[in-house]
Amino acid sequence: MKNVAIVIFAKAPIPGLVKTRLASFLTPEECAELYKCFFLDIVASIEKSGYSLFVSFTPTESENIIRDLIPPKLSIFPQEGNDLGERMLNAARYISNLGKTKVILVGADIPALSEDYIVHAVKSLDNHELCIGPAYDGGYYLIGFKKPQPILFEGISWGTGKVLAHTLKRIKALGLSCYRLPTLRDVDTFDDLAYLHSQLQDSTSPVHAPNTKAYLERTNIITKIY
Repeated sequence: MKNVAIVIFAKAPIPGLVKTRLASFLTPEECAELYKCFFLDIVASIEKSGYSLFVSFTPTESENIIRDLIPPKLSIFPQEGNDLGERMLNAARYISNLGKTKVILVGADIPALSEDYIVHAVKSLDNHELCIGPAYDGGYYLIGFKKPQPILFEGISWGTGKVLAHTLKRIKALGLSCYRLPTLRDVDTFDDLAYLHSQLQDSTSPVHAPNTKAYLERTNIITKIY
Protein backbone atom coordinates (compact mmCIF):
# COMPACT_ATOMS: atom_id res chain seq x y z
CA MET A 1 0.00 0.00 0.00
CA LYS A 2 2.99 2.28 0.44
CA ASN A 3 3.40 2.63 -3.32
CA VAL A 4 -0.15 4.00 -3.75
CA ALA A 5 -1.22 7.63 -3.52
CA ILE A 6 -4.67 9.16 -3.78
CA VAL A 7 -4.80 12.87 -4.61
CA ILE A 8 -7.96 14.91 -4.06
CA PHE A 9 -8.17 17.97 -6.30
CA ALA A 10 -9.94 20.60 -4.27
CA LYS A 11 -10.80 24.27 -4.19
CA ALA A 12 -10.98 26.13 -0.93
CA PRO A 13 -14.66 26.46 0.06
CA ILE A 14 -14.76 30.21 -0.46
CA PRO A 15 -18.10 31.87 -1.32
CA GLY A 16 -18.18 32.80 -4.99
CA LEU A 17 -15.38 30.37 -5.89
CA VAL A 18 -17.09 26.97 -5.72
CA LYS A 19 -20.28 25.40 -7.11
CA THR A 20 -21.10 28.56 -9.05
CA ARG A 21 -23.57 26.71 -11.29
CA LEU A 22 -25.76 26.29 -8.21
CA ALA A 23 -25.77 30.03 -7.55
CA SER A 24 -29.17 30.41 -9.24
CA PHE A 25 -30.67 28.40 -6.38
CA LEU A 26 -28.28 28.85 -3.46
CA THR A 27 -26.41 31.76 -1.97
CA PRO A 28 -22.62 31.86 -2.43
CA GLU A 29 -22.29 31.00 1.26
CA GLU A 30 -24.55 27.96 0.87
CA CYS A 31 -22.59 26.83 -2.18
CA ALA A 32 -19.36 27.08 -0.22
CA GLU A 33 -20.74 25.20 2.79
CA LEU A 34 -22.13 22.47 0.56
CA TYR A 35 -18.80 22.06 -1.23
CA LYS A 36 -17.03 21.87 2.11
CA CYS A 37 -19.33 19.00 3.10
CA PHE A 38 -18.58 17.18 -0.18
CA PHE A 39 -14.88 17.59 0.48
CA LEU A 40 -15.06 16.38 4.08
CA ASP A 41 -17.06 13.31 3.07
CA ILE A 42 -14.60 12.39 0.32
CA VAL A 43 -11.62 12.82 2.64
CA ALA A 44 -13.29 10.54 5.19
CA SER A 45 -14.13 7.88 2.58
CA ILE A 46 -10.63 7.77 1.14
CA GLU A 47 -9.01 7.70 4.58
CA LYS A 48 -10.86 4.43 5.22
CA SER A 49 -9.03 2.83 2.29
CA GLY A 50 -5.72 3.09 4.13
CA TYR A 51 -3.80 4.49 1.16
CA SER A 52 -1.60 7.57 1.33
CA LEU A 53 -3.82 10.59 0.84
CA PHE A 54 -2.81 14.00 -0.50
CA VAL A 55 -4.84 17.13 -1.13
CA SER A 56 -3.88 19.41 -4.02
CA PHE A 57 -5.58 22.74 -3.48
CA THR A 58 -6.32 26.06 -5.12
CA PRO A 59 -6.02 29.02 -4.76
CA THR A 60 -2.44 29.01 -3.51
CA GLU A 61 -3.14 31.46 -0.69
CA SER A 62 -5.85 29.21 0.78
CA GLU A 63 -3.48 26.73 2.42
CA ASN A 64 -4.63 27.61 5.94
CA ILE A 65 -8.29 27.13 4.98
CA ILE A 66 -7.62 23.64 3.62
CA ARG A 67 -5.34 22.71 6.50
CA ASP A 68 -8.02 23.62 9.04
CA LEU A 69 -10.48 21.21 7.40
CA ILE A 70 -8.41 18.04 7.29
CA PRO A 71 -6.56 15.77 9.71
CA PRO A 72 -3.07 17.16 10.46
CA LYS A 73 -1.35 14.01 9.20
CA LEU A 74 -2.47 14.57 5.60
CA SER A 75 -0.04 16.08 3.11
CA ILE A 76 -1.18 19.04 1.02
CA PHE A 77 0.35 20.95 -1.87
CA PRO A 78 -0.90 23.74 -4.16
CA GLN A 79 -2.07 23.16 -7.70
CA GLU A 80 0.29 24.58 -10.31
CA GLY A 81 -0.53 25.25 -13.97
CA ASN A 82 -2.52 27.39 -16.37
CA ASP A 83 -5.48 25.02 -16.75
CA LEU A 84 -6.90 21.92 -15.09
CA GLY A 85 -4.95 19.55 -17.33
CA GLU A 86 -1.63 21.18 -16.56
CA ARG A 87 -2.41 21.21 -12.85
CA MET A 88 -3.34 17.53 -12.90
CA LEU A 89 -0.20 16.56 -14.83
CA ASN A 90 2.03 18.55 -12.48
CA ALA A 91 0.39 16.90 -9.47
CA ALA A 92 0.83 13.45 -11.01
CA ARG A 93 4.50 14.10 -11.68
CA TYR A 94 5.03 15.44 -8.18
CA ILE A 95 3.53 12.34 -6.58
CA SER A 96 5.34 9.97 -8.95
CA ASN A 97 8.62 11.63 -8.01
CA LEU A 98 7.90 10.67 -4.40
CA GLY A 99 8.22 7.05 -5.47
CA LYS A 100 4.54 6.22 -5.81
CA THR A 101 3.90 3.71 -8.59
CA LYS A 102 0.10 3.94 -8.52
CA VAL A 103 -1.46 7.40 -8.54
CA ILE A 104 -5.19 8.12 -8.40
CA LEU A 105 -6.55 11.64 -8.95
CA VAL A 106 -10.12 12.37 -7.83
CA GLY A 107 -12.37 15.41 -7.73
CA ALA A 108 -13.82 16.88 -4.55
CA ASP A 109 -17.45 17.22 -5.65
CA ILE A 110 -18.49 13.59 -5.99
CA PRO A 111 -19.87 12.61 -2.55
CA ALA A 112 -21.06 9.27 -3.97
CA LEU A 113 -17.41 8.24 -4.24
CA SER A 114 -16.87 5.62 -1.56
CA GLU A 115 -13.94 3.65 -0.20
CA ASP A 116 -14.94 0.71 -2.42
CA TYR A 117 -14.46 2.72 -5.62
CA ILE A 118 -10.98 3.77 -4.51
CA VAL A 119 -9.93 0.22 -3.63
CA HIS A 120 -11.36 -1.03 -6.91
CA ALA A 121 -9.46 1.62 -8.87
CA VAL A 122 -6.17 0.81 -7.18
CA LYS A 123 -6.53 -2.94 -7.73
CA SER A 124 -7.40 -2.42 -11.40
CA LEU A 125 -3.91 -0.98 -11.94
CA ASP A 126 -2.45 -4.41 -11.23
CA ASN A 127 -3.60 -5.45 -14.70
CA HIS A 128 -4.11 -2.15 -16.54
CA GLU A 129 -1.97 0.90 -17.22
CA LEU A 130 -4.84 3.29 -16.52
CA CYS A 131 -8.23 3.44 -14.87
CA ILE A 132 -10.94 6.04 -15.26
CA GLY A 133 -14.24 6.82 -13.55
CA PRO A 134 -16.76 8.31 -16.01
CA ALA A 135 -19.16 11.01 -14.87
CA TYR A 136 -22.68 11.41 -16.23
CA ASP A 137 -21.89 14.89 -17.53
CA GLY A 138 -19.29 13.62 -20.00
CA GLY A 139 -16.26 14.20 -17.84
CA TYR A 140 -14.61 11.93 -15.31
CA TYR A 141 -14.43 11.94 -11.53
CA LEU A 142 -11.29 9.79 -11.25
CA ILE A 143 -8.24 8.90 -13.28
CA GLY A 144 -5.46 6.59 -12.19
CA PHE A 145 -2.20 5.43 -13.71
CA LYS A 146 1.17 3.86 -13.06
CA LYS A 147 2.96 6.45 -15.18
CA PRO A 148 1.76 9.99 -16.02
CA GLN A 149 0.82 10.40 -19.69
CA PRO A 150 1.12 14.09 -20.69
CA ILE A 151 -1.03 13.69 -23.81
CA LEU A 152 -4.04 12.84 -21.64
CA PHE A 153 -3.94 16.28 -20.04
CA GLU A 154 -2.91 18.57 -22.88
CA GLY A 155 -5.34 20.33 -25.22
CA ILE A 156 -8.49 18.91 -23.61
CA SER A 157 -11.64 21.07 -23.57
CA TRP A 158 -12.01 21.03 -19.80
CA GLY A 159 -15.43 21.80 -18.39
CA THR A 160 -17.26 20.40 -21.43
CA GLY A 161 -19.15 17.19 -22.06
CA LYS A 162 -16.36 15.96 -24.36
CA VAL A 163 -13.64 15.45 -21.77
CA LEU A 164 -14.19 11.72 -21.30
CA ALA A 165 -14.56 10.96 -25.01
CA HIS A 166 -11.41 12.89 -25.92
CA THR A 167 -9.46 11.24 -23.12
CA LEU A 168 -10.56 7.72 -24.07
CA LYS A 169 -9.69 8.41 -27.71
CA ARG A 170 -6.17 9.38 -26.73
CA ILE A 171 -5.81 6.34 -24.46
CA LYS A 172 -6.77 4.13 -27.39
CA ALA A 173 -4.31 5.90 -29.69
CA LEU A 174 -1.53 5.25 -27.16
CA GLY A 175 -2.44 1.57 -27.11
CA LEU A 176 -2.80 1.55 -23.34
CA SER A 177 -5.16 -0.69 -21.41
CA CYS A 178 -7.72 1.21 -19.36
CA TYR A 179 -10.19 -0.08 -16.78
CA ARG A 180 -13.52 1.77 -16.59
CA LEU A 181 -15.11 2.16 -13.19
CA PRO A 182 -18.89 2.58 -12.78
CA THR A 183 -20.32 5.90 -13.89
CA LEU A 184 -21.13 8.34 -11.09
CA ARG A 185 -22.86 11.67 -10.94
CA ASP A 186 -20.96 14.67 -9.65
CA VAL A 187 -22.87 17.64 -8.27
CA ASP A 188 -22.90 20.72 -10.51
CA THR A 189 -26.60 21.48 -11.01
CA PHE A 190 -29.70 21.50 -8.85
CA ASP A 191 -30.90 18.29 -10.53
CA ASP A 192 -27.62 16.68 -9.48
CA LEU A 193 -28.12 17.89 -5.93
CA ALA A 194 -31.73 16.69 -5.83
CA TYR A 195 -30.62 13.27 -7.08
CA LEU A 196 -27.94 13.07 -4.40
CA HIS A 197 -30.50 14.06 -1.78
CA SER A 198 -32.78 11.22 -2.88
CA GLN A 199 -29.89 8.76 -2.59
CA LEU A 200 -29.03 9.95 0.89
CA GLN A 201 -32.65 9.53 1.98
CA ASP A 202 -32.80 5.95 0.64
CA SER A 203 -31.78 3.49 3.32
CA THR A 204 -30.92 0.89 0.65
CA SER A 205 -28.57 3.23 -1.24
CA PRO A 206 -24.82 2.55 -1.04
CA VAL A 207 -24.16 6.30 -0.93
CA HIS A 208 -23.03 7.52 2.48
CA ALA A 209 -22.04 11.16 2.83
CA PRO A 210 -22.83 12.08 6.44
CA ASN A 211 -21.63 15.69 6.36
CA THR A 212 -23.57 16.41 3.19
CA LYS A 213 -26.67 14.63 4.44
CA ALA A 214 -26.61 16.50 7.75
CA TYR A 215 -26.24 19.85 6.00
CA LEU A 216 -29.10 19.19 3.57
CA GLU A 217 -31.35 18.08 6.42
CA ARG A 218 -30.38 20.98 8.66
CA THR A 219 -30.94 23.66 6.01
CA ASN A 220 -33.85 21.97 4.21
CA ILE A 221 -32.48 23.42 0.95
CA ILE A 222 -34.12 20.90 -1.38
CA THR A 223 -37.61 21.45 -0.04
CA LYS A 224 -37.20 25.23 -0.03
CA ILE A 225 -36.25 25.26 -3.71
CA TYR A 226 -39.02 22.88 -4.74
